[in-house]
Amino acid sequence: MKIVGLTNEELKLANQNGTLFATLQQRLAEFGSVASLSAGTYEMELNKLKYTLTSLG
Repeated sequence: MKIVGLTNEELKLANQNGTLFATLQQRLAEFGSVASLSAGTYEMELNKLKYTLTSLG
């Protein structure tokens, strides 16, 4: 699982220890913080503006 920064061995070890779910949750939580940081990007703001203008009719 390269995308979350875990090797196959780390995944196997976490699975054997019964901590696989917690390990994945911890690594995936980083994506949530990045998503909140990118929420104010130009594209997102432009999309909000387009949606608002469309909903006004």
